[in-house]
Amino acid sequence: MRLAAHAFLWLLSMAIGAATAEAQSGGAAEPPAGYDHVIDQAVAEFAGSHWAEARALFLQGHEMFPNARTLRGIGMSSYELRDYPEAVRALDESLASTVRPLTDEQRTQVSELRERAAAFVGRYEVPAAPATARFYLDEEHVDIGEGWPATPGHVLLGVGEHQVAIRLDDGRATSARVVVRGHVDGVLDIDLAPLAPRTTTTATSAEPPPTYTPVPPAPTSGSDATPWIVMGVGLGVAVVGAILVGVGYADIATVQNAPMRTPWTTLSGANDRAPIETGVGFAALGLGLGAGLIGLIWGIAASNPTSARDERLVVDLGLGTLGLHGSF
Repeated sequence: MRLAAHAFLWLLSMAIGAATAEAQSGGAAEPPAGYDHVIDQAVAEFAGSHWAEARALFLQGHEMFPNARTLRGIGMSSYELRDYPEAVRALDESLASTVRPLTDEQRTQVSELRERAAAFVGRYEVPAAPATARFYLDEEHVDIGEGWPATPGHVLLGVGEHQVAIRLDDGRATSARVVVRGHVDGVLDIDLAPLAPRTTTTATSAEPPPTYTPVPPAPTSGSDATPWIVMGVGLGVAVVGAILVGVGYADIATVQNAPMRTPWTTLSGANDRAPIETGVGFAALGLGLGAGLIGLIWGIAASNPTSARDERLVVDLGLGTLGLHGSF
């Protein structure tokens, strides 16, 4: 590489001398004052293998007077610095420049060096992105140009591992890791989904439809005849009570309506029985009617279990008393 560098230096010196002669003869526009001195310094640094200093001076000279020869010096210095992407860019521009254009011999030399540098460079297409997008290579902003981000652009990456990112003004960003192992032409594999326009959505929580849980029917008593038996017995007791009340009142009438001078012995029995008959009769009548009513309600409730769930019936039985309490 060092032999090649000295050969390039010799060719570069010849080119600069030829360019100076050409400028003096009117073949090209005159460079500004100080340009020749900067180029002489750049050549001297290059000769001393001070590649970074040489490139800095060639860049300074190019800012003063852009032309194919300064671009050639920038490309050669970048190659020696192993900055192969910059070398490819500068050498391509040197071949295309029409200001102090390269001679045929120089073009051949630059083309060969450019091919050698391209072996260590990957050329990747960067997909189009939103208008405010900015491209970053290893945390450094890179101006891709070529109409990007409106249209796809291209970026050159040297061999090795790189971190690329696309960022927008509103903070959205996406990044990717790229490993370049040699010359390659491809499309940059980077996910643009995080750069998609933000949409405002109103979260609506749809209420679930009401669910209906069927209530299992209350167990029924089927053919249970107990309520009707209770009602029948109650009514029977009530009939007996009514008969006793009637007999009692008949005995009372016998005593009260007996003819004058009727012996008391014939009336005393009826007189003694009447209170008992009426008392027992009324009690039996009340209990019988109560039992019949209970049986009736019980039977109706048993035959309609749906309504029976909320019905309560309490019966209070006492000596000579009947209490019926319920809620329906």
